[in-house]
Amino acid sequence: MNEKEKLFVETINDLQKRLEARGEYEILGISSLLRKLLIDGNPLLHQINREHKLKVTFEVTIDENFYNKFKDGFPLPDFYSVQDGIDPQTSRPGKNSRSADLDGLLSTPMMLVNGKTYAVKDMVLFEANVTGGVHARKPQPEQRQIDQTAKELRIGGYRPSLRQLKAMGVWCLGDWSH
Repeated sequence: MNEKEKLFVETINDLQKRLEARGEYEILGISSLLRKLLIDGNPLLHQINREHKLKVTFEVTIDENFYNKFKDGFPLPDFYSVQDGIDPQTSRPGKNSRSADLDGLLSTPMMLVNGKTYAVKDMVLFEANVTGGVHARKPQPEQRQIDQTAKELRIGGYRPSLRQLKAMGVWCLGDWSH
């Protein structure tokens, strides 16, 4: 195993440990791991795949709420979040799924707040770059709705974006194990 592959394996092991944790700080660290694996300018996933040249795809649930129901005359809710529903294995029975490349995964809608849709990438970057997973700083204008929701709402004892991050991490581990 080369150094990049070792780093990948250790990152996945760290992700597994953090998913089993209950403390917000440990869960927050998932954001830095997902950012490193999937988002940074040269994501670790791409780095290790250069040698293997595998077609990397992710199986994601299609949440029709983002594609149909909210657009067909139903009023938009103030808040909607996919949570565990990203993973076809844990989603509500009967939902369709699709294969997505990395860009398709990162653009998968995860949360709706006051009419604005946030995708996987938005959730990871908010937790990594605003709440302290990598940096702790003021939210950018496009992140203010997520930030406000984080101050007002809890899901399973966590701010929605942090709880969503945990669901994404569980799904990533499951998807890579297939």
